[in-house]
Amino acid sequence: MGVNNEPDVQEIATVEEHQASQILSTRRRALVPWLAMSAAVLVLVVGLLSLKLFLSTAESSSAASSGGVVLLPSAGQPPALVAGGDAPDFTLHGLAGPDLSLSDFRGQVVMVNFWATWCPPCRSEMPAMQQVYAESKDKGFTIIAVNIQEAQGPISDFVSKLGLTFPIALDPNGDVTKLYGIYGLPSSYFVDRMGRITEVHVGALTKAEILTKVNVLLASPVG
Repeated sequence: MGVNNEPDVQEIATVEEHQASQILSTRRRALVPWLAMSAAVLVLVVGLLSLKLFLSTAESSSAASSGGVVLLPSAGQPPALVAGGDAPDFTLHGLAGPDLSLSDFRGQVVMVNFWATWCPPCRSEMPAMQQVYAESKDKGFTIIAVNIQEAQGPISDFVSKLGLTFPIALDPNGDVTKLYGIYGLPSSYFVDRMGRITEVHVGALTKAEILTKVNVLLASPVG
């Protein structure tokens, strides 16, 4: 009986199965770094998209604030005053020293502006207010800029830095702010020579906008 030298079928199958397993294992090991890299890239992309969305939202918010209005807590706040009625009189300590009363300026056109140094649209509006004040103060126009609940030091630094020369009134307890029902900064009340509120504007104003409102009141007859 001759010796059978042909490979056993089962042995061949076992060898092939082992080789296939090794190939599969090698491919899996090769895929691990690729999968890890893909996951890292995916995380990076998601992170960048999230950052872009955050920056876009922040930029939009900042843009809205710098040219718009900063809202204040309204809980317990009385209704805001509207045009047509008399502007409530008030007396506040002035940043420059003497007390400031709205009634002291009767006979002039007055812009009563509520603001704060931490308010972006307030800061952007101040140079325009200063320009209109400098151009129109000799025509019977003035500004009372009522700062709400800030320490005198930061206010003085801010006023000095911007070179503001119009009267600054201090409302440390927020009494006048509540009296006028202020819900957003900046808020401006345009008062005619008879002490009546002719217009209320919430949000930052440009020089052209302020000048237009002021000139209309300056040109209006008294009475």
